[in-house]
Amino acid sequence: MMIMRMIIALLICLSCYTYQQDRRNIISGVVISDQYGYADQPQIVELNKNGTWLCVLTTGGAKEGLDSENVFVKHSYDNGKTWNSRLIPVQPPHPYGPPAAWGNPVLTPSGRIWVYYTYNLNNITTLPHSKRWIRNDMVGRQVIRYSDDGGYTWSDFHVIPIPEKWIDRHNDFHGKHVEGWSVGKYITKEIRETEITGNGGSRKMVTRTFLQFAKRKCLFECHPYDPMQNFVVFSDNLMTEKDPTKLKWTTWPTGEMGYQTANCSLSEEGDVVLLPNGDLYFTLRSYDRFVGVAIIHNGTSYRDKLHAEYYYGSEYQKQNLIAMNQRYLKQPNGPLSPRRFNTEKYGVVYLLLYFNGIQGFEGRNPYWLIAGWPTQEGDNIRWSQPEVVLYFLEEKGRLGYPDLFYSYNTHEYYATETNKKVARLHIIDKELVHGLMNQRFSKTITQVGLILTYHNASQLPDGRFPYPAGIPSTSNGTGGYSWEFWVYIPPLGTSTAVKPLLMCDGIHRRSFFSVSLDETKYSLVVEIRNHTDVVKLQTQSGLGSHYGTWRHVGVMVDGDAHMVFLTLDGILVDGGAEFTQGFYFSPTKTIPNTHGLHSCHVPVEHNEFDNNYRVGLLRVYNRSLRVSEMVSNYQGVMVIHPERA
Repeated sequence: MMIMRMIIALLICLSCYTYQQDRRNIISGVVISDQYGYADQPQIVELNKNGTWLCVLTTGGAKEGLDSENVFVKHSYDNGKTWNSRLIPVQPPHPYGPPAAWGNPVLTPSGRIWVYYTYNLNNITTLPHSKRWIRNDMVGRQVIRYSDDGGYTWSDFHVIPIPEKWIDRHNDFHGKHVEGWSVGKYITKEIRETEITGNGGSRKMVTRTFLQFAKRKCLFECHPYDPMQNFVVFSDNLMTEKDPTKLKWTTWPTGEMGYQTANCSLSEEGDVVLLPNGDLYFTLRSYDRFVGVAIIHNGTSYRDKLHAEYYYGSEYQKQNLIAMNQRYLKQPNGPLSPRRFNTEKYGVVYLLLYFNGIQGFEGRNPYWLIAGWPTQEGDNIRWSQPEVVLYFLEEKGRLGYPDLFYSYNTHEYYATETNKKVARLHIIDKELVHGLMNQRFSKTITQVGLILTYHNASQLPDGRFPYPAGIPSTSNGTGGYSWEFWVYIPPLGTSTAVKPLLMCDGIHRRSFFSVSLDETKYSLVVEIRNHTDVVKLQTQSGLGSHYGTWRHVGVMVDGDAHMVFLTLDGILVDGGAEFTQGFYFSPTKTIPNTHGLHSCHVPVEHNEFDNNYRVGLLRVYNRSLRVSEMVSNYQGVMVIHPERA
């Protein structure tokens, strides 16, 4: 009997431990490197089917930007579960400079590994006519080295010939030295040899390898709108040529100016994916609040200064996105990682790691994952509603410079990231990924965790019902819950009141959970309060473009991530133009506990012709639903009640 009790106790402890290890929390990831106190831009390639992986990363100093900064590789021999402690330098060690940084791997069919990176060839440490130190890891040329023994030894470096452009001649060094770097991972495209030679008749296919890099005009005391431009460089023989002196390189665009974001603001740290029509989709970091995009056909034909756009499945959704000022993916400042996946079930799908509405370096937290589908013409991408995929529970903690890939050995999706101190590897929940990929089609009503359903809550006596007993505590930084309901919002009037749509409170009303409508702005307000703490989240004005109709509201309280989200008619609220972000997130404060609440009430429906606020279908879950699940619930009701669309 005693043994049985010990076994049960152990199982309970293990289940608690497993529950607390939310794989989205970066500390649950596998440490790749933390040797020096600084680690950056971990990029991975799988060398074989036996589980050998290689990671290229920048490290070598106690913090970013030191003279000793260098490009290294590390190995894993068990599909990323553990990493060898040995750091192998790609560039020979140089404690006093010049620095090498921002390495990216390229794996060829023969097994050769190329690594391209920024190398400060001349060890430039100051601006002309100045003794003030600059970030010298952002000065230099793009160079490339190779390894034929799995990354244990490396060749001499070779400079990638990139033509001088307008931005070079107008930089701090007037073109004598290049300012810039690369964070993007290579992609390939199969082309016919005739596209290279111009001679007809040949059916031979050639693999074109694309790399990308950004150039800057200014390194010190720069204006936010000092031009920064992006370029792609490709080689048609990198995958086959053994002699690096015979590599052939071409830079796009062929003109003087590179690819830019709207307003010609900061546009750097881009990454490319291949569109179904053969064009390149180039995502760019920007200062103009959104994910910048350039669509590239060839060296002279392209469209830049675009933004990444959300998918909409109907004119109703399109008008809602416009009215909520949410047509474009928010990304004020931070590295992106788009990838293309050819799936059997969903066809060509893209995944993008990005920041959904942050500002400044400390705002790079959490990381969001979003799925994209090619347009019918195959010349653009439209993006789903996003999910939180990685977070860091540390004040001013920031994440960045990730890789994103699928392993055919383990059949898992992975992401890497760094908080500038530790580089980690993470397995991404398949259900989260598949939910995103299938989001625009799914109409399944989620049943897991459902603890309460009212089909017409406003017809309950006095609109009241007991507070659901199954909602878990969030005071210890775990757990979560979700509320969703359909609410009739009457036509716009002249009232300036705050109308409660859902109110749950205790006997003394010092603690409550509420969702209300601020009629002065027509914005939703969520408030969670106990006797010591309060969380308040208010959406941007407008609530879309539809009044005098039924609207779907979803509230997800994620105790693990210390976050609260809102959806409206299947759209995750992002704050629009009024707020930097549309979600609540506090890395160091847990969500106030709502245990002890007694009852809930909603507006009362007096008769079927009532033109006041009223709540119809209402559901409660004892967990935080994923965004895709809430979108699916919304779309599922649309099947039954298409008039509500």
